[in-house]
Amino acid sequence: MNKYFFAVVIGGLLLSACNKTAQTSEPASTETTANRIEIKELSNEQFVELVGKPESDGKHWHFASKEPIIVDFYATWCGPCKKMAPNMELLAKEYEGKVTIYKVDVDKAKQTAGMFGIYSIPSLLFVNPAKGQLSMQSGYQDYSDLKAYVKEVFGL
Repeated sequence: MNKYFFAVVIGGLLLSACNKTAQTSEPASTETTANRIEIKELSNEQFVELVGKPESDGKHWHFASKEPIIVDFYATWCGPCKKMAPNMELLAKEYEGKVTIYKVDVDKAKQTAGMFGIYSIPSLLFVNPAKGQLSMQSGYQDYSDLKAYVKEVFGL
């Protein structure tokens, strides 16, 4: 009974996170796709190769890159994820050459999503190898919030 209740609660939280109405201080974007950058989707293997993995001690992180990275954990059926996608593309364009942005479909790369305990989407992983830090943000983020996080986490 407890396992069933727990599964229902987690499922409800996940669905409510994806169905919440996103409030924005700016519209997602009306720019043409020519002004955006295609964000690469990573498999479990590509994530390890391009972003990193936990060290064998489980307490430290092996960074696969020296560059700052943002990973957008999303699902194709998630409304807030779809609404945030243009903001991520604009961010990729603005910080091209300074920050690499990837996306991970939680339904396809369950191992990677599980590594970070992703239960609410969209979720963003900020990887800062220069400071040896990983940080997470959950829920829809408007463009101005994304820029503020980039400045806070990466100092850009």
